Amino acid sequence: AGVVLAILKETTPKIRSKRKRNKKRVNAVKVWGWILTVIGAICIIPAVTENIQDIWVGIVIAAGGIAMLVAAYIKEAQHRKFDEYLNVIGLQNITKLDSICAIMRRSRKQVVADLELMMKKGYFDDCYIDHSKGVFVLPQVFTAPPVAQKRKHSYAAKCPNCGANVIVTNGEIVRCEYCGTPL
Repeated sequence: AGVVLAILKETTPKIRSKRKRNKKRVNAVKVWGWILTVIGAICIIPAVTENIQDIWVGIVIAAGGIAMLVAAYIKEAQHRKFDEYLNVIGLQNITKLDSICAIMRRSRKQVVADLELMMKKGYFDDCYIDHSKGVFVLPQVFTAPPVAQKRKHSYAAKCPNCGANVIVTNGEIVRCEYCGTPL
């Protein structure tokens, strides 16, 4: 746990600035997407009533704006997914690929592709996937003094979504085995 916390402390400022920069870029793309979509729509309206030949200019501009909006929303979804991985691997200290797959509800192929993309984008430095052992290997370079561990307590909680009883350990996020709601 000490190593994972050290990695998080080391990379958190970098990840935070990366998230901030990415959010600004996504928002800028959204704004330009809406601007182009509106301009395209404004160009289409008079072209329909006056000169049908000019309608293509409006369609092309609006299509460009819509494409920018779609790209921005896809990027936002990717960032939310990356945040989930950071929570599972970094905060919950889960590195077995099968466990990550179960929590993230994705196939092993998808998880491996996502983790490789995150490593490529600099979310995890000096990490790699050991396919033979089925684990995501964190670097041992960052060593932190052991943190005083709070005593873990398990208790039964009721799922707010479906009402099922779920065993929860304090400080950990688990999903309801029936409906998948995070607790």
